[in-house]
Amino acid sequence: MNRLVLVLCVVAACKKSQPIPVGVTTAALSDSEVRKNGSLKVTDKAGAFEVTDGAGHMTITLPQKPTLSGEMASQGGVDVFNAQAVMPGGPVDVQFGVATIKDGVMPAEMAGTLASLPQTLADAASGKLAKNGAGTLAGHSAQVFEVTTADQRRLFGWYLIVAEQARMYQINCVGPDNADSAAACTKVASSLAIK
Repeated sequence: MNRLVLVLCVVAACKKSQPIPVGVTTAALSDSEVRKNGSLKVTDKAGAFEVTDGAGHMTITLPQKPTLSGEMASQGGVDVFNAQAVMPGGPVDVQFGVATIKDGVMPAEMAGTLASLPQTLADAASGKLAKNGAGTLAGHSAQVFEVTTADQRRLFGWYLIVAEQARMYQINCVGPDNADSAAACTKVASSLAIK
């Protein structure tokens, strides 16, 4: 059975603009610092897999060991380190992403873009947007959405910006369109802790 795991690199596509106002500003990082702070690592915790970042800003728990990756991207004047933890092949497929802005300034467009990203994702998956609204995750405002697909699957998604970290977090979780998938995806999302 083919698994649908979608990876968006939305931050890299934004053009540089005025920063989102925040109480704390983030210092610009060198390439090596942004890689070190933004890279993900995974630790086996008695059969659950805890994913953390190099800066100690976040943790999330996945039920199976994910594949980790990370790369720098640059477009429109914004340099971003995109780190991914991808867990395909279980009852649900999970893609967790952290995009860190290298210069420490979150483009203002990102706040307004989150609401439209789920429809873009639905279109890319030839699916239908079933839910799209504001919510919270890990104590932060988030865009919460669901996309149904033609093959009777449902993607549950959470996107949030933490401007004081100059980061965007995303969780895409896909499984059969049923209550078990909804529960499994909600459990993954609720394990996200942002420090």
